[in-house]
Parts: sequence; structure tokens; C-alpha cells
Amino acid sequence: MTKTLPDVNTFKEFMSRLRRILASSMGLILVFIAIVAGIAFSFGQNTQNGMTVTKVRSETDLQAYLYDQIPGLRRAEAMGQVSSPQLDLTFPELEADLRIEKVWHTREMVYIVYSLGGETTPFDIRAKMQHGRYWLQSNWVNGGARYKERFYSYFPLYNFKESGSPSTEKTILEYDFKVIFSFGETIDDRHIPTETVTLPVMYDPAWEEPVILSLSGNLPLLEGELILHTMEVSPTQTYLYLDYKHPLETPLAFLAGVLIIDNGEQLPFESYAEASGNHAAYRLTLDALDVIPEGNISLAIDRAVLVGDDKIDFSIDATTFKNLVEKKKEPNRVLKQVHNTDIILEKLSLGHEELWFSLLFKVEGNLQEPYTAVVAGGIEISPGLYRTMFHLMDAAYLPEEQSFYRRYPYVVRAENENGVPAIYKGGTGSGPGERLGISFDQEFVDSSETIFVSIENLPYMLAGRWEGDILITPR
Repeated sequence: MTKTLPDVNTFKEFMSRLRRILASSMGLILVFIAIVAGIAFSFGQNTQNGMTVTKVRSETDLQAYLYDQIPGLRRAEAMGQVSSPQLDLTFPELEADLRIEKVWHTREMVYIVYSLGGETTPFDIRAKMQHGRYWLQSNWVNGGARYKERFYSYFPLYNFKESGSPSTEKTILEYDFKVIFSFGETIDDRHIPTETVTLPVMYDPAWEEPVILSLSGNLPLLEGELILHTMEVSPTQTYLYLDYKHPLETPLAFLAGVLIIDNGEQLPFESYAEASGNHAAYRLTLDALDVIPEGNISLAIDRAVLVGDDKIDFSIDATTFKNLVEKKKEPNRVLKQVHNTDIILEKLSLGHEELWFSLLFKVEGNLQEPYTAVVAGGIEISPGLYRTMFHLMDAAYLPEEQSFYRRYPYVVRAENENGVPAIYKGGTGSGPGERLGISFDQEFVDSSETIFVSIENLPYMLAGRWEGDILITPR
């Protein structure tokens, strides 16, 4: 349908009306944005100077926020393992103060909860601690909570002191401590350090003793089944030890799902299935639990990745790339169809003294769970959330013993027509849309007529939802 302009006497009159309408609309839009921003600030999150700030209304809400950010803190506090030094630091250049609220010192990590007074929100804030020759420096936590005119967040520091010189008895460790702020559009714009102070921290290595729970239960998946044996609850991590039985003895590589304990606490997880040398074949690593389970637990699995024995074989005509500086080809050749996935030799690219090949893994559309699909660069844990998984691996670098995987995925073996092993350059990589690639050194390409490539142990995903109850049995 053809649309006409409003019936106005002149074009100038029309433009005048249009400007008035736009001005009124813009005013309404600005008012609406202000209202929405006010609601967001009052009831949810907002961004201040690059930090995601959550506004909380009570001390209970503040503690809940911190417990959510630092798994295991709630249980550590209940067991008297958290120090409260109430140490104040000043800033010569700022009208603000920083207070150390809590310190939780473990063998693996040191968590320092702090609050910052005033309206200042830093672009970046990090802590540095020193004990003897050991330096600890925090990562940047891009977020915090605001309560009663104070900004609350925490510093996570890897505990190099305990890994290098472990404590043997309960003690008060005295650290040299300072905080460095950055303000501005980039982290290098402006740095403001506090003075260095002594931070006393309570620690007892006996706190590291894990709680071991015996488990009994099986969980069938689309292929094979999980057999749970043990749960180990340590201060900062929870470990599940299990076996996986598959009719073809296909090994497990990764699991994602949720652990639910008897008090209703839910612990979502995504973990590689690390080869275990203990009483089970595999170990999963989860966040710390707030409560030690006393009754039964439940386990739900949404994604499982297995390392199959399928492989891809193809060849590259090296003569088309000999003695050239740059060249690209797009074969777009389907090499294999397996687990609802087309594996395509997508590109060959010569440049920077290397020949790169790229594989595209194209999964069939509209698959209904449960289903299987080959996994390349990553898998979708939940809608919009991807986890990087695998790269191609030169067979020459395979470990002699099973140090992590029971079977290593994407093992590459390549040689030319004379049986000379390929020389790689630049490593491997993954790309968008489920792509993998690796590059050959140009000298190897120039000395070859044909390059024969074999990629073994293709990993594939089981997508679905499998749930089951697991019994905690007396030890």
C-alpha cells in the first residue's frame, strides 16, 4: 500500500510539525529511559565506571551476594575459618576509604572481602600481598554490590605461599598488603596505590582435611552409564569420582549438568572428566558446597562428551602451493558424515610461510534431544553460553601415559609421499561456527608433492537430559 504525507499546506509546515512531534517523542523517550534506569538501579544491576554493580537492600542480601560470588565462604564462616580484621586503608588522593571486611585463607586461594566508602567506583582494583619471598596478586573482579553508601567486592588471590612453603600448624600469617586502584577509560590511565600495611590472617592447615562421602548409584545416558563412587568436599572445590561404562569402551571427556543435595542447594557444573588414579576412572571438579550432604543427592546431566575412535583421512596437493608467497583455495569438500555432522575441508590458505587448513563441522539443523553431534572448538552448555573444548594435537606430543584424558581427542598424523613427518608451524586453533585448523611449515610444503593427513579420535557430544538419585552410604 502506498503511503502519503499528511495533508499540510506547505512543506515547511509539514517539517515544523514533524520537528514538534520528534521533540515530544524524544522527551517521552528520555523520561522512559530515566524511569527504567531508576528502576534498574533500585532493584537490580547497573554499570558504573566499567563495574557491574548490584544494589542490595539489607545485610542479609549482601551476605547472600558474597556467598554466591565465593563458593564455600558460607561453610567456612560457619566453621570459624574466616578472619575479620576490620582493617582500614586510606587514599591520599581520594575522599574514600577501603576496609578489609573478611579474609578466607586456604591452601589454594585467599579471598579478601573489602568495602569502599563514598560514591567512588574504580575502573579496576587489585590487591598485592607479600609473605617473605612469596608474592600474591589478585585478579580483577568486574563487579560488586552497593549497600548503605559502600561498595562491596572481593579480591581472589592464588596462594603461592602455601604451595611453596606450606604451613604445618595453626598460625597467624602476617602479610604486607596494599591495594592499587585504576580510574579512567583504560587500566593504564591512572593508578592510585594505598599505603602498605600489615594484614594478619588466621590459618590452620587442618581446615584442608576433606569430607569424604561414599556414593552408590548409576545414571544411564544416551550411550553408556555413569557409576558414582565418591564425593570429596574440600574447602574450595567439590570432587566427584566415577566410572563410565560404554559398550564399545568409549572413554568420557566432559560432563555438564547440576548436582542437587538434600537441602535443595543446586550446584551447576561443567567439568572435564580428568583421568583419576584413585579408586575410580574419572574425577569431576565442581565448586565448593555450602552444606555437607547428609541424605541422598540428585544428579542431572545435560551434556556429555565422549572421545570416539572415528577418524578423518584426506590429502592435500602440495604442488599447487609450491614456491608461492600467498594463495587461497576453498575446496568445501565433505570428508566424513558421522554423528549428525558433516565434516568439511573448508579452506586452504598459504601465507606467512605456512599452509593452514580449516575444517568446518556442520551439525544438522533442528535436531531434537536426545542426539549426538561431533564436537569441534566448543559446545553450547546452555543457550548462548559456549565452552571451548578441543584443538588439533600433533601426535608427536602425545603424553606417554594417560595424564589427563583416557583417550586424547583430535590427534593429527601427517606425512608426505616419502613418509617424511609433517613440520607444523604456528600451532593450532579453533574458530567461529565449529571450526578447527592447523598449519604446516612452508619448507615442508615446498619439499612435498602430496601431504597425507589423518585426524584420529573424533569427540562427540550426547545432548539431552538425564536425571537420577544417588545414595550416600556409610563408610
